[in-house]
Amino acid sequence: MKRRQFILTSALAVASAPLLSRFAFAKDGKIGKMDASEFQDINQEAFAKVADLDASAGALTADDQKLLLEIAMGGMMQLEASRAVVSKLTDEDVRAICNAEIEEQTGLSKKLKEIAQAKNVTLPDAPDPKVTKQVEKLQGLSGARLNHTYLQEIGVRGHELLQKTMSKVQSKAQDETLKTLAATTLPLIETHLQVSRDEMSDGGSARKA
Repeated sequence: MKRRQFILTSALAVASAPLLSRFAFAKDGKIGKMDASEFQDINQEAFAKVADLDASAGALTADDQKLLLEIAMGGMMQLEASRAVVSKLTDEDVRAICNAEIEEQTGLSKKLKEIAQAKNVTLPDAPDPKVTKQVEKLQGLSGARLNHTYLQEIGVRGHELLQKTMSKVQSKAQDETLKTLAATTLPLIETHLQVSRDEMSDGGSARKA
């Protein structure tokens, strides 16, 4: 098997299509149990807040550096897995969730790089074997099984891990920038988690493995 190489999406890699257009074909106008327009508004508001967050200078403690790395690696998993399969997803709602995840993690990746530069911390620019293994697993699937597995492992499990990480950052980080980042992103993480859970429990082709 050829070794695949993955690169974190750069700040200029945000897709040009308006986010709303990606939700326009959601079944019954909903993503999970949420109106597609509401999902769009929540995403756009969160993206703007992350972009506006000030990456202030100042050294991080060793524990805060570990938290920053944990955020980066969790985001990389979500981003690379989503980018790898978005064009293969056959369920409209799952594809809308995946597109929103790509935009979320692209913005977060950009902000993490700004924070790391301001704090003089080096972040990994390539995924670890765990990320590579997950991406290759998803790339080997298709149809309903891919839809189901993406929802289960990235939509639900991935956001559960992100929620756990950001909650830990919010409660334990000493650096105010990291605490603000966690407080800013947690509501969107929880929204993505909920719509993914709703999709999993809703029945239909995306949920049947």
